[in-house]
Amino acid sequence: MSRLNFTGRGQFSNRAAVILGFGALFLISLFAAGRIGLAWEAQDLKAFEKANQDYRQGRFPKALEGYQSLAQKSSDPVLFYNLGNARFRLGNLGEAILAYERAKWLEPRDPDIRHNLRYLQDSLEYRIEDKRSGYVQAGEKFLSYFSEKEIGFAALFAFFLLMTGWAVSLFFRGAPPWGWPRKLLLALFLLFAALGAAKNIQNHFIRSAIVMVKEAPVRYGPSEGDQVAVRLREGLKVYVVDRRADWSRVLLVNGESGWMDNQHIAEIRLK
Repeated sequence: MSRLNFTGRGQFSNRAAVILGFGALFLISLFAAGRIGLAWEAQDLKAFEKANQDYRQGRFPKALEGYQSLAQKSSDPVLFYNLGNARFRLGNLGEAILAYERAKWLEPRDPDIRHNLRYLQDSLEYRIEDKRSGYVQAGEKFLSYFSEKEIGFAALFAFFLLMTGWAVSLFFRGAPPWGWPRKLLLALFLLFAALGAAKNIQNHFIRSAIVMVKEAPVRYGPSEGDQVAVRLREGLKVYVVDRRADWSRVLLVNGESGWMDNQHIAEIRLK
């Protein structure tokens, strides 16, 4: 499917080969299982191409209508990427950033998505100073290049190879119980498991959200009667750490926190 860009822009032993071959098949099957849900029906593909045509001919409201209709039943990064382009053309900054963030959530290393998202974030007039430690910022940046599913697959693949190697050594009784290859696989499995846990926390417990209105008050408590602590502008990212009825407690990168009306923000993570 076509994309739109508003910026223009060595040798192994037989035994090892068998183990790696089974491991590759295992990983491919897992990856394929994760992509089945992204298949498009013929009528949806036709509607997508029609929205692309509307976009190319400058009919941005019509293109936006088509993309939004498809987004209600499909989670494809290309769709959200084009949806972000259409919203940007119509001046909907918060909506455009949200669409790009969702596209990046689905396809984290796509250069076009990351470029357009960075372009819009750099254009924000109001920003919050990031006072988090360098380790936290670097960790968040590193994790943003991988999806939770990819890290989980990598951990499962390492675990599969580890268990396969252990089973082969028991069968042949020729290899030492803990040689360096299995120690390396164990270390990789533990590393990917730790990264998976961190990504899970990032996606499900400290959830990223985008401010969707021109000016959104952050209050000291979850009610209209509570005092306003700070006001945030459209397009800024916050981190949702708690929910209570129609309110969300958010954390800002400068360390401040407060409560926001759920109508003023939208979570990046797709349901």
